[in-house]
Amino acid sequence: MNGDQKQDQPAVEPGPTGPGGTSWARSTDYPNGSTSRMRADVLAALGVLKAATADQLQRIARPGLKSNKALRAALLDLGLHGLTLSEGRTTTRDKLWRLTPAGLDAAAEVLPAGRDLGGTARGAGRTGAPHSVMVNETIAAILAGGTAPDAGPGTGTITDWSTETVHEIGPRLRAITDAVLRAPQAGVPVLLVEVDRGTMTPEAVAAKFERYQLFFRREAKRAGETVPYWHLLYGTPPRSHWDEHDPYPPVALVLGGNLGRVALANRMERIEELTRPWWKPRWMRGHGDDYYADYSDRIPILITTLEHLRTFGLTGPAWHRCGHGGRQALAAALADPDSHSAYQQRSWREHEERRAREQEREQERHRCPTCNRRPDEYDDPDDASPNGTDDCEPCRQTAHDEYEATRKAERAQELRDAEARDRCVTCTTGLIENNLIDHDPEAIECWTCYQNRSFRGEPPLRRPAEQPKKKRWFKTE
Repeated sequence: MNGDQKQDQPAVEPGPTGPGGTSWARSTDYPNGSTSRMRADVLAALGVLKAATADQLQRIARPGLKSNKALRAALLDLGLHGLTLSEGRTTTRDKLWRLTPAGLDAAAEVLPAGRDLGGTARGAGRTGAPHSVMVNETIAAILAGGTAPDAGPGTGTITDWSTETVHEIGPRLRAITDAVLRAPQAGVPVLLVEVDRGTMTPEAVAAKFERYQLFFRREAKRAGETVPYWHLLYGTPPRSHWDEHDPYPPVALVLGGNLGRVALANRMERIEELTRPWWKPRWMRGHGDDYYADYSDRIPILITTLEHLRTFGLTGPAWHRCGHGGRQALAAALADPDSHSAYQQRSWREHEERRAREQEREQERHRCPTCNRRPDEYDDPDDASPNGTDDCEPCRQTAHDEYEATRKAERAQELRDAEARDRCVTCTTGLIENNLIDHDPEAIECWTCYQNRSFRGEPPLRRPAEQPKKKRWFKTE
């Protein structure tokens, strides 16, 4: 059984054998007991970071381990096969590791396809590689997340990163970015990270952003269409239909080094002032007295410190956006509440609010004076009152039905009254027949009662004669 087969056994992964201890399964090829998965993680991390200490590799590649002992074993085993090399120490006397050319080829096998790994950082460890160490600390802080209660969680993995990324601008002109993060899950399709240890003048740091602007302005052809060149590298960013142009990717500047808090704050303020030509928007006039900020050809510049990044993480309130003021969470720092897109959305909302108010007034104007209903309260809006003074269709129908019912009742009462007038006053059941009326028009009894009364010798009952009106005599003088 060879070494690779042995390390697939359960005992291969480091496991505690006592307080702070670990144990490995040994093999002839890898005598330090590292596992293939651990070696692959180390190769991937060094392929991205170029140079790092074992402690940094442990926090970046295997943050769940309690110590870096397993990482050091993997580095030693890889070194036996000519894949890793240690050639210096940091200022804190930690050993620095890098990949050899063969190790770079091996790292390309475990990293995502198409990744440009650059060089091997040869000779970087001889001076302690302070800049690379701070870049690694920045990446470790973002991967780990913050420690404060309102901090953001850890973001991404080491494979989401690239370092010393070259952005070609033109002949013999390029912008080299310390680190690039592609983390769509955090709302950042691409974030360019620059690390400043305080060894350069603020003017030299600010001058980098002029090159970034030139890089973002560069155009290229894609499927016969002219697009920004950075779209070919990092994809087309998501954009709402309100945006007139693609906003530039944000550039984050992480301050660190041996500067104190006051010196860092002064340096941040100075850099913000010097980079004003590349982040300050142009104010444009909209409708009426409304204005908006035009961020086209402007770079979102975010500034923080390594201490804040360790405390709040990538998405927490660690960022100062040039032009915003104060510290903000990443989402708020990247937002432009005064942009043209925001202005259009605000104008649309105001338009919709005006239209809603007008519709409300229109609804109120067409309230039915009887039932007090508005057009939107009907199943069929055509049934509403046409002008607010006439009744609605249901009310008109109800009034018509009530009128018809009243007329029907009145006609029925008239028939009953007419029928009552034609009944016999003696038996109250018989009717005064036409032949009796022809014989005695004033008779008010039926034919039977009329004859019975005649047989008895009684005079017939007749309607009383109308009494002549009495003449009134007025005394004249």
